[in-house]
Amino acid sequence: MIRTFLALTLDNQEQEKLTKIVHKAKTYFPNIKWVELNNFHLTFLFLGDTKPQDITIINDTLKIFANKLTTINLSDYNTKISVNNPNNPKTLWLDYTAKNISQKKFITLKSDRDTFINNLKLKIPYIDFKNNHQFKLHITLGRVKIDYQTPFTIPLDLTQFYQENPIQPILNKLSLIQSTLSPIGPTYKELNTVYLKNI
Repeated sequence: MIRTFLALTLDNQEQEKLTKIVHKAKTYFPNIKWVELNNFHLTFLFLGDTKPQDITIINDTLKIFANKLTTINLSDYNTKISVNNPNNPKTLWLDYTAKNISQKKFITLKSDRDTFINNLKLKIPYIDFKNNHQFKLHITLGRVKIDYQTPFTIPLDLTQFYQENPIQPILNKLSLIQSTLSPIGPTYKELNTVYLKNI
């Protein structure tokens, strides 16, 4: 079995910008395991343990699915640094919330994603999609390593820094990625990439 997921990937320029944000955030949060350069992405769908012989099925389904998807312009989304849950933080991330002009596109994106999941369920029934029911566009910056006794807050200085240096690229690539876990962190390998339609 190999551990896989689908991700909307970022180019080198955006990866470098994210590293600068992490460098700034490190001054405030010492108890976070930070994402390494070139590992930043937006998870589209977590697949988990996958049989190597089923990668072809996923790639074929992905190719068909990509014809329905259009590029995602993150400048159409409100964005901020936040955590998944201030009272029980596990992940520090960049959160993207659809503005009014992109709300319809986001609903369509979620619907297309659900269709993709249903197609894969028929072809690869052993994959567990239970953890994929909530879809949220975000870029993980790091994972919180301790339990906070008080609500987790983002310093105003860090919030202002991100407002002046937002990450809002146009996403045009969807990749199937193999994740190999180790004590020092995950290693990612792109198994396949498809390009989204530009309209």
